[in-house]
Amino acid sequence: MAGLTACQDSSILRLIEVGWLVGLDGGVKDRFGNTHIEPELAKSRSRSAFTLLVVSVVSIALVVFLVGSSLLGLFSLRTSGLEEEGADVTPVLPPVTTPNGTNSSPITFDESGVLLLTSVDSDQSTVPGAMTEVAFSPDKTMIAAAGIGETVDIWDLSRGLVITKLGGFQGHIDSIAWSPGSKRIAGGGKDDHLYLWTLDHPEPRMAFDHRDEVTAIAWAPDGSQLVTGSRSGLARTWHPESTRRIAQFATGGNPVRAVTWPSLMQGITVAHGRGFDNWNPTTGDVQELVSSGTSLTDASWSPDGSRQVSSDNGTHFYLYSSGVSVTGRPIQAHNVDIGALAWSPDGRIIATGAEDGTVALWRASDRNKLAEFEGHPNGVIGLDWLSDSTQLAVAGGTSTIRIHLLESSVLEQAGG
Repeated sequence: MAGLTACQDSSILRLIEVGWLVGLDGGVKDRFGNTHIEPELAKSRSRSAFTLLVVSVVSIALVVFLVGSSLLGLFSLRTSGLEEEGADVTPVLPPVTTPNGTNSSPITFDESGVLLLTSVDSDQSTVPGAMTEVAFSPDKTMIAAAGIGETVDIWDLSRGLVITKLGGFQGHIDSIAWSPGSKRIAGGGKDDHLYLWTLDHPEPRMAFDHRDEVTAIAWAPDGSQLVTGSRSGLARTWHPESTRRIAQFATGGNPVRAVTWPSLMQGITVAHGRGFDNWNPTTGDVQELVSSGTSLTDASWSPDGSRQVSSDNGTHFYLYSSGVSVTGRPIQAHNVDIGALAWSPDGRIIATGAEDGTVALWRASDRNKLAEFEGHPNGVIGLDWLSDSTQLAVAGGTSTIRIHLLESSVLEQAGG
């Protein structure tokens, strides 16, 4: 650009040295306004001056264009780098093919309303390991499955195939949870760390030193914080962008079984070995909601957090409302021990899964059984509902998870 500026300056100096300006009548006038009698020479000089002006203008325009293009390229590169590092970038799903190499078709449930999803390697061999945790994404497009294995598998529900495998951890994943926008997923377990992934990157974006086994995870409703529970009886809140621990609540050594954060104003409900507590992480206030009197092993709650359901390593479940037992006695659910509980997002149905593989659906309003079916032949370890409460995912400790499509008659019987 410096060379072009010098050329432009040289052209202007030549015009000044000559001291001629082109008149409107075709004659030639000097800079003092006197007319001269050499029209041919004057016209030749006028043409030269005009040519130099045109060259200068074009040169300046070319420089402006080149500089602008360079700046735009640098800005685009910078923006691209930020998107790669950002936590909420929506990934472009890769093309997925079936074992025979053809594009996969939309998934369909079998005649009994069951969809089987089996984790496989790149060579289409079944992955060894046991899926014990399942979680539908809030936008209903994906499901995550984890357990005793090297990855957290993310399935595209429209195609029924794994779109990415998230790794970078060791040991058993005990809990997974999607962010409210379905763009991030948190997981943790026996290696004493909490991990945070984005779907466009197979390794963790963040790793939090939890210092003990992670047994439960939930996001704040706005995605601004995470809450975790531990086997040592601690509930903690975290900032998802800095690995910074914000607050901590001790249950007195009772292992944390589940956590939920229905609203920022309402606080966090912590289910632990001896009951349910409500914890306000901002003020530190703790309110006892339920003292179970038994060794609580699993728990769930209504969408607004006002009602709780729990099990205690037995065949019964317990239902509470505002800290008071709804029935005054436990409810017989199965002939063998309950392995998992899940309250539907619409608040109408409670699902219980047992070690014999059966799943029972209960109307939350009166505890009447709506249906019972084989959830998983290896026993039920994990349950999760689709956000519209029409499908129930079941993990049974194998590399296959099952998704059950609820019959319309069951949904109608569940009531409003």
